[in-house]
Amino acid sequence: LAYRAAAEHLARLAVPHGHETPLLLEVGAGKGALTERLAPRCRELRAYEIDRRLLPALRLRFADTPHVTVIGGDFLHADPPHTPFSVAGNLPFHRTSAIVAWCLRAPALTEATLLTQLEYARKRTGDYGSWTLVTVLSWPCHEWRLVGRVARRRFRPVPRVDAGIVRIERRATPLLDRDAYVGWRHLVELG
Repeated sequence: LAYRAAAEHLARLAVPHGHETPLLLEVGAGKGALTERLAPRCRELRAYEIDRRLLPALRLRFADTPHVTVIGGDFLHADPPHTPFSVAGNLPFHRTSAIVAWCLRAPALTEATLLTQLEYARKRTGDYGSWTLVTVLSWPCHEWRLVGRVARRRFRPVPRVDAGIVRIERRATPLLDRDAYVGWRHLVELG
C-alpha cells in the first residue's frame, strides 16, 4: 500500500478515532506504511511480516516505538491471544481466505479490518445481493461489512484489481446459543 491517505483511512477504520485498542495484530506489515499509522492508535501492536528481507528495515523503523513488536514469520502460525484483540492488515490476496478463517476461529478476536481483493470483499459482505457459505455460517457470531474501496493504483507494484476493506466484528451477544448453532449450521449447509 503506497498511498498515504489510503493507509491513514484503513488505520482510522481499524481503530476508530478516540478509541484506543489495547492489542492489535497487523498482518503483512511490509515496509511499515500501515504500521506507522496504526501504532499511535493502540497500546500494543504486533506487526507480522513473512518476508525476511523486509525485517531489518522494518525493525529499525520502529526501534524507538517500544509498544510495537515486529515479528518475523507467518501470521497464520501465530497463536491467537487469550485476551481481547483486533486484527488489521493489507492482506496478500492469495492468502485472504486462510487469514479470515484464522480470525473467525480466534475466540478473543473483537474485530478485524482487512484490505482484500475487492471481489472477495463484495462476495463476503453481500454487496452482490447474496452471501457466501463462510459469511452465513459466521453470522450468529460475526457481522460483516464492506467499509471502503481502494483503487489498484494506490499500490506498488500495481495489482490487476482494486481492493476492498472488509470489517468483521464479533457480536457482543451471539444470535444463537451453542446448541442452536448446530442446527443452524446443518440448515445452512443443506441450503
